[in-house]
Amino acid sequence: MKPIESILVGNSHSPLFPSPGRGKKKSWTVHLFYPVFALLLFSTFPPAPAYGVQVHSAPEGLYVHQMAHVFFAGAMLFLFIYLKKFPLGHSTAWRHISLSLFFFLLWNINALIVHTLDVHLPKDAIIAGTDFWSRRLATPFDLERWIYFITKHDHIWCVPAILFLFFGTRALYRETKKGLRNQGREE
Repeated sequence: MKPIESILVGNSHSPLFPSPGRGKKKSWTVHLFYPVFALLLFSTFPPAPAYGVQVHSAPEGLYVHQMAHVFFAGAMLFLFIYLKKFPLGHSTAWRHISLSLFFFLLWNINALIVHTLDVHLPKDAIIAGTDFWSRRLATPFDLERWIYFITKHDHIWCVPAILFLFFGTRALYRETKKGLRNQGREE
């Protein structure tokens, strides 16, 4: 019987789990096995639909959700100001992370506005369809309805925030890797 370490870490005789640091290249079967296995697994057990909509029961769910936006916005504002006063670096990575914090702050302010308008708009302002995606804004378009329409497109703030966070963390990773390589301690 093999020791558990050789099963978990791998050994030189296993084509799927080669030992680390041996310098052996993975065969084409390894590169083919994982994607085919994942495709078969996901086609056998398809996931349930996961819509990006969260419905809250009135009124407690909305209050808690709004408080979460206030705390999230406060945290983003605090971190943004803190990084401006006491910068951790002047690299591209930290500029991207600061932009991410700024866009997350704008997204939270936008979400607070749209959730408030969701409650304050009259019931006939939104024409309900068979599902959430077929909802429409009814006329007449006054200022409140225009603000609701514009703020309902919160991805304008959220997507750049996520992208800047991704670019910032990726740049931090690359800077750290480059620094370790320069010190001769690359993992």
